[in-house]
Amino acid sequence: MFHNYLFKLDLNENLEQVTSEEDYMDFDCSWSEDGIKIVFSRLPVQDYPWIILSQIWLMDADGINQIRITEGGSNRDNEEPHGLYPIGIDADPDLSSDNKKIVFSRLKTGK
Repeated sequence: MFHNYLFKLDLNENLEQVTSEEDYMDFDCSWSEDGIKIVFSRLPVQDYPWIILSQIWLMDADGINQIRITEGGSNRDNEEPHGLYPIGIDADPDLSSDNKKIVFSRLKTGK
């Protein structure tokens, strides 16, 4: 099993790990315009095919105060995954300029 964590890199090429939860794989991160928040996708570690969906999380730029925003969508019709991705997966989040809204994509059923 592998893990995927989030890192920060400054202009002097100093690398800092921001997330370290071994029960999750973190990806698709985006900074707030003021640099104080990071929104990201988080997938619980599990064997493929994924049953627990990825969620959207929000945290302070230093990695503390992590809050789950979504729990992933539903797959009421029990459709097969779309390629590697299960129906209902949440990904690609971004924050509005005032940090009050989050936009993200969710793979929805075709039925």
